[in-house]
Amino acid sequence: LKAKQLAVIAKEKEDVRLELAVATDELARKEKLAVIGKLAGIMGHEIRNPLGVIRNSIYFLTMKFKENIDEKVKRHMDILQTEIDSCDKIISDVLEFARTRPPSFTETEINSVVETSLSKANIPKTIKVEANLGKSLPKINIDIAQVKQVFSNIISNAIEAMPKGGELRISTSQTDTFISITFKDTGVGIPKENIDKLFTPLFSTKTKGLGLGLAACQNIISAHHGKIEFESKKNQGTIFIVTLPIHKN
Repeated sequence: LKAKQLAVIAKEKEDVRLELAVATDELARKEKLAVIGKLAGIMGHEIRNPLGVIRNSIYFLTMKFKENIDEKVKRHMDILQTEIDSCDKIISDVLEFARTRPPSFTETEINSVVETSLSKANIPKTIKVEANLGKSLPKINIDIAQVKQVFSNIISNAIEAMPKGGELRISTSQTDTFISITFKDTGVGIPKENIDKLFTPLFSTKTKGLGLGLAACQNIISAHHGKIEFESKKNQGTIFIVTLPIHKN
């Protein structure tokens, strides 16, 4: 009897420890979000303004000397422009994540959102894209701009995961009361040690970026009462599955 009591006490202690760990992680996450919110306002004004001035100056100099510009100078101008775009993307990610708004629902066909996201993606010639979009799928109520942002982010991540080329397969289908959108790449995959951190704000395996993309995607899909799931194996690719409810309300 004493052994059973000790086992119960031990289990209760473990449950309390796990609950405390979850609460601590949630508190840390909220603190990060608070910091991001404060940073967003500063970055939006204090950094974007000088970036705009630099961008305009580069454009002016390029147009001024476009007829006889030195090749080396042109190459450095292009580098500056690329780095400005990179900084601007980081600022946009922070602002988008910090000012997450409730979805503005519109009834639409999910296949058209997938096709639009694909058409705007910068896909290298080394990557083959195969779209297998389900027929006769019902229309669903979504915030088109927000869901397009999610799809674009997943497609962009898939492209970055295949630096030497590969294949990206996108499919849509209906399962019970949900529509599923699947993105499957043949990229480098996600290391096992990073799996649990993938949707954590400020976590990133990239040399550039703040790691807000997938965290923002998860927030958007959760607000749509859907979910994002994924499977990944190192050097074997990654599958992202977005599910969205079909209900009209």
